[in-house]
Amino acid sequence: MGRFRSWLYRFMSGRYGADELSRFLFIAYFVCFALSFVFQFFRDTLWLSLLLDLVMWGLMIWTLYRMLSRNVNKRWAENQRYLQLRTRVREWLKLTRARLRDIRTKRYRRCPHCRAVVRFPIKRGVHIVSCPHCKQRFELKIRL
Repeated sequence: MGRFRSWLYRFMSGRYGADELSRFLFIAYFVCFALSFVFQFFRDTLWLSLLLDLVMWGLMIWTLYRMLSRNVNKRWAENQRYLQLRTRVREWLKLTRARLRDIRTKRYRRCPHCRAVVRFPIKRGVHIVSCPHCKQRFELKIRL
């Protein structure tokens, strides 16, 4: 076992390895695997099972290519783009959940100056409010 471990360390030396994007691709592979397994039992969805098999192979090859790549800077940049996208999606989901939770008591508007999303209590009419982020004042119209 010691010889294999040292061989593996030498083989992976200078290669990119696993990161968050690789983990996501690996999870997507297993989701496609499970869906393909389920769809292969139905005659009407056999074509979908074959399509998912192709997607699975593409995901696995892409994941292995990324992990074994020696172009570390390019793989790092890909991972950073993925992390930025994941952060934007999580923030959007968090804001959507808050909007749905507060639909009867609050209204969410964007500040026209800094584009930050600001929450206001429902008070029908036109109000002059200041943004808590940039401190700029703007007009807010709330209709029920």
